[in-house]
Amino acid sequence: MRSENETNQRRAVDFEAATDIFISAFPGATLAEVHDRALAAAKNCDLMGFAHEARVLRETAGRIKVRMTH
Repeated sequence: MRSENETNQRRAVDFEAATDIFISAFPGATLAEVHDRALAAAKNCDLMGFAHEARVLRETAGRIKVRMTH
């Protein structure tokens, strides 16, 4: 069962804004490159035990992929 803090964190993420910010962190990179970086960062977060951050990065990667196809 999720704690109240975890539930609040899930609701608090604006994924569109997070995606925009993540893309802007890599000026000149293609969306495919940024997508790969988001997935790599998610894997690193998983390895370090940062489950929330990994989830946000995976969701961000998913939204980047959608932007790549539209």
